[in-house]
Amino acid sequence: MSAARDRPPADPSAADRLVVGAVVTAYRPGPQLATNVRDLAGQVAAVVVVDDGSGPDYDARFADLESEGARLIRLPENAGIGAALNAGVGALTGDRSQPRPDAVLFLDQDSTPGPGLVGSLSGALLAASADSIPVAGSAPEFFGDTSQARGRRGGRAIAPKPIQSGLLVLTGALTALGPFRDDYFIDLVDTEFAMRAQEAGFVFVVADGARLPHALGRQVALPSPRGALRGPSGDPLAFTVSAPFRYYYRARNRVALNREYRARRPLTTARDTLLEARHYLIVWLAIRERRTFLALLRAGRRAGRARRMGRMPDAVASAAARLTWRFPL
Repeated sequence: MSAARDRPPADPSAADRLVVGAVVTAYRPGPQLATNVRDLAGQVAAVVVVDDGSGPDYDARFADLESEGARLIRLPENAGIGAALNAGVGALTGDRSQPRPDAVLFLDQDSTPGPGLVGSLSGALLAASADSIPVAGSAPEFFGDTSQARGRRGGRAIAPKPIQSGLLVLTGALTALGPFRDDYFIDLVDTEFAMRAQEAGFVFVVADGARLPHALGRQVALPSPRGALRGPSGDPLAFTVSAPFRYYYRARNRVALNREYRARRPLTTARDTLLEARHYLIVWLAIRERRTFLALLRAGRRAGRARRMGRMPDAVASAAARLTWRFPL
């Protein structure tokens, strides 16, 4: 029997609203974080900000967050997004002196929670629960400019692979599914969580029309013999790429995720692996130090096959730091 049937989340339909707690993860944030926390605090019952090892240079910036009403957790070292998310969940749900939230909203430091975001996400969760959909959480329809809606369930749009920033998850579903994979460190943490939820029988519904502004990586243009590749309008053709060091984690974690799910989800893992390979080709064309980039991918794959998880080795991180783009936009 699936976890969705065996250990269902608390039914929110008995109340006219959800009590929501928020977890905001941050690493060496800019000043915009304080504004984001202030805007979020007016929409939820509690905000926990988790500093993922930013260091003492950011003491003043994080002190400002406490004056905005947020509870602050500072990890002693950079432990990765999975560890930060789990620390925030533990703070929200493990304090018995505070009401346990019905659901937890996850946000990155670069995501801007506009007015009404939490209400839209909560409404989508409540409506799906009322329709007897085995819902684990809800996601904004648009993350940045990208739609997360893919398919439907019970007449409602669903997000099979929602990005964790902006994801509202019922506390009962978090209990049933277990923690985020902190050994992944960064990248594919939300993909693995979503696949785990699907295998347990859960779905994530879309909050129609909801938007979460977010900066998705960096924009670069592909090279051509005459410089940056341009479209019919004459403007450079822009592609979104990750910070170079993240390609080690993307390659390594893809190996780990495929090993875990390939036998049960062969079509999904094969399709996602091909899409990732296509993206690597774009990066290879757009980056200056192509041999170093390929070495970074090989190091990630070797680590995945050897099950060496956690933070990347310092030598690999140093090599990744030397990577630059041909035509950054």
